[in-house]
Formats: sequence, structure tokens, C-alpha cells
Amino acid sequence: MSLVLCVLSLLPGCLPQHLEAQPLPGVVGQPVTVRATVRGEPVAGLEVLVRDAAGVRSPAGRTDAAGYLRFAPSAVGSHVFEATIDGVAVLAPLPVITAHRSWIAAFGLVPLGLALFWANLRSARRRAAAGAPPAS
Repeated sequence: MSLVLCVLSLLPGCLPQHLEAQPLPGVVGQPVTVRATVRGEPVAGLEVLVRDAAGVRSPAGRTDAAGYLRFAPSAVGSHVFEATIDGVAVLAPLPVITAHRSWIAAFGLVPLGLALFWANLRSARRRAAAGAPPAS
């Protein structure tokens, strides 16, 4: 079984037709670059289709002279880019996630957490100084 997996993992590099989507994973609303090559050379003017997470197949566009296509996914889920190069159907899977907005939350939540920690620490010090048992 491991030999089969090893061969399958090396197979895409051996095929002359190749379709690749970057970055992995994609983010909703941010551009993804799809590159089409044959034996390492770019394929210009190739029509690329995309199948979204709902299974709807729609045109993504055509590759430029360098073999690149830029596409911005509009929904979360697994997308698959499809093209036919020299009569061979090639696929490029792309997982798409939502945009992370953790820094915006951090600017509000970290100071709030520090203020609550400071208030609890002061309260605990006052109780300890007064000799009261700690609250559970």
C-alpha cells in the first residue's frame, strides 16, 4: 500500500500536462493563481473551468502568455480547477477558507483581558491582606 501511495505522490511531477493552484489554501475574496504547463512550458490561452463547493461548474477564465490565470473564490469549500491540455483532462484541487480577522479582535480583547486580570489580582490581594478566605 505504501508503494502505491509513493508512486501516486510522484506521478504529477512525471506527467507532461500540469495544472497548479496557489496559494494553498485559498481565501475567500483574495486572488488565487492557477498555472498551466506542458513539460514545464506555459500554456497560453487555455480555458479553465472551476467547480465550486456546491458542484456548480463555471468558467474561471483563460491563461495569459505566461500560463497564469488569476481567480478570486467567492465561497468557502473545496474548489476544483479543470482544463483540457493536449486532449488530457487535468484537475487542480483548491481548499478555500474564510479570511482570518484575528488582529482586529486582538486589539479589543487583549486589553479587556488584561484589565479583568488586573482587577481580579487587586481583589485577591485585598482579600489576602484582610485575612479573608479566597473566593471560589
